Amino acid sequence: MTAYALPLLLTAAAGVLTYLFCVRPMLKGRGCHMMFQQPRAGQASCHTAADARQAAQNSTDGASTDAEIARLREEIQLLHHELDLRSGDDAVQLKKEEPR
Repeated sequence: MTAYALPLLLTAAAGVLTYLFCVRPMLKGRGCHMMFQQPRAGQASCHTAADARQAAQNSTDGASTDAEIARLREEIQLLHHELDLRSGDDAVQLKKEEPR
């Protein structure tokens, strides 16, 4: 009996604590979520000004990310070319996939 009752009680207690400290505050709009949200009027926000700046910066980083990806692809192509030049006639040739 104890082998079944103790794990069931611990599972139920974990569920109740999760509801009380996580789910219920989120339903009332007081939870601190991973996504950035504007604070409601009259309610304190758990997000800082640094979080707001980071969210704004992430939305404008799309173009710089694409430029960085293009730069890294060119660097990989140069490294593959250098590898081809270093390998001799008796070396094993590696097959490379073209970037998509």
